[in-house]
Amino acid sequence: MRRLLIVDDEPLNIKLLVKVLHNTYDMIVATQGATALQFAEKEQPDLILLDIMMPEMDGYEVCRRLKNNPKTEAIPVIFITTKGDEGAEAMGLQLGAVDYVHKPINLDVLRARLTIHLDRADQNRSLARQLREQKMELEKTQNALRDTIGNLQSVQISTGVFWLQIPEAHLSILCGCPSDIVKILMRKGLITHTVKQGVRFETGPNVVLLSDLSVQNGGFSNMAEFPVLQMLYRQGMLLPGHPNNTGLKPMLIGSTDQLQAQLGYIHRGNYGLLSKEEICSTGVDEETAEYMMRIKMKFSFGQIREPAQFLDTLAIDDQPREIRHGVTVQRMEFNRFRFAFRDQSADIDLNLPPNTTYQSPYPLGHHRVRRHYFAVLHAGSGDGWDSERPCMGSVVMFQGRIYLVDAVPGVMNTLNALGIDISELAGIFQTHAHDDHFAGLPELIRTDRRLPFFATALVRLAVTKKFAALMSV
Repeated sequence: MRRLLIVDDEPLNIKLLVKVLHNTYDMIVATQGATALQFAEKEQPDLILLDIMMPEMDGYEVCRRLKNNPKTEAIPVIFITTKGDEGAEAMGLQLGAVDYVHKPINLDVLRARLTIHLDRADQNRSLARQLREQKMELEKTQNALRDTIGNLQSVQISTGVFWLQIPEAHLSILCGCPSDIVKILMRKGLITHTVKQGVRFETGPNVVLLSDLSVQNGGFSNMAEFPVLQMLYRQGMLLPGHPNNTGLKPMLIGSTDQLQAQLGYIHRGNYGLLSKEEICSTGVDEETAEYMMRIKMKFSFGQIREPAQFLDTLAIDDQPREIRHGVTVQRMEFNRFRFAFRDQSADIDLNLPPNTTYQSPYPLGHHRVRRHYFAVLHAGSGDGWDSERPCMGSVVMFQGRIYLVDAVPGVMNTLNALGIDISELAGIFQTHAHDDHFAGLPELIRTDRRLPFFATALVRLAVTKKFAALMSV
């Protein structure tokens, strides 16, 4: 049973609250501020109902001390008072209170607000626990990584994803690249900032191992667009005059089929539709299509370049193949690989266990979204580089139907966090085809019916071309 601490110097007020709430909550009472502070630290109540007007120490001072104590700062405080001016309420909220209830107390309002703030406190504690667990995992990963330096031992950084570091060969190999993997690398401390010759840039992988499977358990296994962009631009490997541009290109390694699929998909991810003819096939007139291509060529520095011009590739088979500097890789079994360097080796298994999905970069709270007649709910406000927020996407509710705006990475995690079942979706609106708006599409295949897909003709064709390249269709 949840526990409340009631703080009021009037016994009648305490008696009333105890009478109406004792069947729902376990209660502790205090008639003085000093006693309340002792009880709060010792008993750790789930919520504090606090009167403002008390002798010796008023409610404001009690709240201030609660919020300055690490042992009690997270306990939500609701002020119960006869004061009703906005200045008094603002002061309480600035001190850290979550709400006000005015005397005489409306019991229905009080019960509703207690439920809301206790549920919110439960969610906050759950998120805090998950963050603590993630911090412990991060420390474990970092400690394990320190142990691997020079030892060619793999570190699992996420479900179905491993990190292999060979410092002597100047190789950092990302084994597996599902959607949002760049964010996970950032959160794990494997992509950080460094400075060389006065230039600040990111660290990260310089080789990516692809899965032999395009899709595993409803999620794309190989989405190398953002890892490649991170290597080319945020690490500076493609930028002229950059201190990290040593002449070596980023490398993709994997089966011949998956390499071809990734090169085609990255090509479409960079440029979208590739010619005036493709643009005209969507109904755009020739003059407008020519203008659009001129803009595209301007942003692509005058030419549309094939991925092979800025990426190296290595096809893996059952024989050892050299990556660079004496490091070799070979396929031992389907989706299982062995890396070797000098007299050491490391085995990598990219197969996902049954009923296991790729990990989200961050924990999401659980909510029960009210089904409005019409509403737009922004489910994310980040992009593919923002490690703290889900990618930008929205949920639209209209006449009892629920629609998605873009299929962002980890879309099922977002829907589950909002209390929306995939069977409730009535369709999806697609704005464009970058991975941070596109990568969730295969997860939606889990629905038991066909989902209407709404997009402009240009976007529809760009998504179709990119999806077809990714799936080798």
